[in-house]
This record gives sequence, structure tokens and C-alpha cells, in this order.
Amino acid sequence: MRRAAKAAAAAKATTLADAYQHFLTLKDRRSSTEKDYRMLWRLHVSDSLKRKPVADITSTDIEKLKVEIGRRTRRTANKVVVLLSAIMSRAGRAEAPRADAASRPALGLRGCGLPQRPRLGMSSIRRGHGGLF
Repeated sequence: MRRAAKAAAAAKATTLADAYQHFLTLKDRRSSTEKDYRMLWRLHVSDSLKRKPVADITSTDIEKLKVEIGRRTRRTANKVVVLLSAIMSRAGRAEAPRADAASRPALGLRGCGLPQRPRLGMSSIRRGHGGLF
């Protein structure tokens, strides 16, 4: 319980912008991934949300942002939700005893309704490529 309380206190003092900067330093990523994250952050995450403490961000905040972006492009809206979820889970929101909507606001949000792309299994690839594998 002490660990969860400590994480909650740290999350309260940390803004989303601070958590984003910390998130970028956690692991090496391809330059194209970092470029994509920076573009999503700069163009699609509002300044008011960036200044908000991580502990105060609700699923309603993220849902509103997703709907607003989703009016223009659903794929981008989904990518922003995934980015925010990753930032917040690394900022202490995942340390809560229960992983519910209150402790992880991006958890359980549905995507913007893009159709799933078909995935090829190895048997389909072998058949379609004349025995390359």
C-alpha cells in the first residue's frame, strides 16, 4: 500500500508534460517512432491537458480528445490514445492497486472504429509465395 501511495503522490505533482518528457527518456526508440510521438504530442494534445497533473486526468478527458481528433482522422485519434496510455502507465498510474478506469483513464476506451486489417499466418504466406519459407 505504501508503494501505491508514494506513486500517487508523485503522479499528483507530475504534469502530463513532465510525464511525457520522462517517457521519452525511458528507452531507445527508432527515430521514426520518436518523430511520430513528437508530432502527435505537438499537434493533437491540448495545452490544458499537458499542464494538468497526471493524477487529475480522467477517462472523460481522454475520451473528449479522442472524439475531437476522431472527427478528422480515426487512426490518429487511436494513436494519441495509445500514446497517452503509455505515458500515464509509466507515470505511476499503473501502480494503483486496481487497474480500473479511475486509476488508468485510457484503459477500456474503444478505438474509433477502424476495421481490423487481415493478418496473414505462416501457412498463408507459404502457400502464396510458392515455398519461399
